[in-house]
Amino acid sequence: MYKNQSIRSIVVVFLLFLSCFSTQTAEAQLSLTGQLRTRGELRDGYATLETKGNKNAAHIGQRTRLIFNYKSSRLIFQTSIQDIRLWGQDASTITPADGAKLGVHEAWAELILSNKKDTAFKISPVDYFAVKIGRQELSYDDERLLGATDWLPQARRHDAIVLKLLQKGWQLDLGAAFNQNTDAVNYNGTYYTPANVPATVKDSKGILVNTPAGYLPLVNAAGISAKMVRRYF
Repeated sequence: MYKNQSIRSIVVVFLLFLSCFSTQTAEAQLSLTGQLRTRGELRDGYATLETKGNKNAAHIGQRTRLIFNYKSSRLIFQTSIQDIRLWGQDASTITPADGAKLGVHEAWAELILSNKKDTAFKISPVDYFAVKIGRQELSYDDERLLGATDWLPQARRHDAIVLKLLQKGWQLDLGAAFNQNTDAVNYNGTYYTPANVPATVKDSKGILVNTPAGYLPLVNAAGISAKMVRRYF
């Protein structure tokens, strides 16, 4: 008897939830999409000339991504979680020794302040104006200078805030970001080390030397660095 009552209570709560959800869908859109992309590669001289006697290398990579998107007249929210790994890369199916490869690719919100195409806005001084903040992809034109580089398994994203303006066919985006490596209380100032700084760099004579702390190497096409740029924070 108690079991049947509890089941009926759960059904009633579920139906109430669905009714609230159906009411909200009239004003907003909610979507959940997935992506599974595998890519096999056979490398023989990739990135550098293959030395005589070396064998080629083959592997299969996989990207699994789950994307949640919510869109209303005044707010767009999106978050995507992805897992990047190679087939057979795991140390074992019963141990986490291979490390975590699951991460948040996107987590951003776009607050819409003006939109002439939406009747929900009684006053819209410009065609479209919004503030987008959080972890997001930045893609412009053909992505030669700045893009999501979606052809890479992990793709690319930035932690930033972007002001977006559209007016009479013109588009203006103004973005800013701030990087910090730690929030420990015993640190003063800003500590940020880019993850792609090489440990060694070639000097003007082509000799490998350790990259000085606090400097970013400027490397030419030949891999020779004639200059160093100091980071100031």
